[in-house]
Amino acid sequence: MRAAAAGDLVAYVEADTRFHLGLLALAGNAHLVEVVRDLRARSRLYGLTALVEAGRLLASAEEHLELLDALIARDEKAVHEVMTRHLGHVRGLWAARQDGGREGR
Repeated sequence: MRAAAAGDLVAYVEADTRFHLGLLALAGNAHLVEVVRDLRARSRLYGLTALVEAGRLLASAEEHLELLDALIARDEKAVHEVMTRHLGHVRGLWAARQDGGREGR
């Protein structure tokens, strides 16, 4: 959260990677974790500058806390809602990059 609040992309990416891979590791599939680690290393920086510029990096990090709360509560509906919203943001960032940044304008 501190990295997101400060707009520190390097620290944010490191923390974000630890969060996502740690969560994925709970499924017990080490191969899947390594595949995702490799894909994130190749693609993760796309769109992050836009998140900082739009002031949305902190909101993205806060979704991680929402997700953890929902998982701990075993609230499947809330988990689905948070994941849908979180993935929607990521897809939106990638779409903006693919169309020259015109999404939402």
